[in-house]
Amino acid sequence: MAHTMATGPESSKRALRAELLGRRAALSRRDGAKRSRGIAGRVHRLSAWKRSHVILAYAAFRGEADPAPLVRRALAEGRVVALPRVLGPPPGRGARLAFHRITAETRLAPGRFGIPEPPDNPATLVDPGEADLVLVPGVAFSPYGDRLGYGGGYYDALLPGTAAVAVGLAFEFQVLAGVPREPRDAPVDAVVTEERVRFGRGRRHSLRSSVRVPPTKN
Repeated sequence: MAHTMATGPESSKRALRAELLGRRAALSRRDGAKRSRGIAGRVHRLSAWKRSHVILAYAAFRGEADPAPLVRRALAEGRVVALPRVLGPPPGRGARLAFHRITAETRLAPGRFGIPEPPDNPATLVDPGEADLVLVPGVAFSPYGDRLGYGGGYYDALLPGTAAVAVGLAFEFQVLAGVPREPRDAPVDAVVTEERVRFGRGRRHSLRSSVRVPPTKN
């Protein structure tokens, strides 16, 4: 897919968001679910998944790549899974995410922006610094891990503060040759779609061995 950059990063981001969110909204629920299962199958094979004990995930919203199959599997395997609640001032002004541990019985309810969130219970708070793996939503990614989000800066604030492996989940059409980026934009370490795994620039030199996909047996 070819794109021309607009006059600045923000205008370029707005144009890409409009286009890609439109394409995502056009997916049928059945197609989106099938693609999400394909993504989950690839994440399951990552070494980073196998080594993880504490996983920060998210609840899919408005046609996002859905990590629900991964969440169910992680819970069944006895891992700690936490989902975010949106806290703080308006987007881009220091807003942040608070992650709460969930169980298979946890009921989610629409929170800020209508995104499904876990209950606000201090007893279930999870320190992002304890996470091994972060599943990251996005509007678009580059093959190198650059990420275009929704403009709130939530994950740009979260990711630099954790040593966890950050894995972006997306449909294949959301991976572009490049995305507009600014110094504050935090990349992910790998991008997983229904078709393949791409390793990002990485924040850690040992990343590739951490998230590698085991070779297929012949």
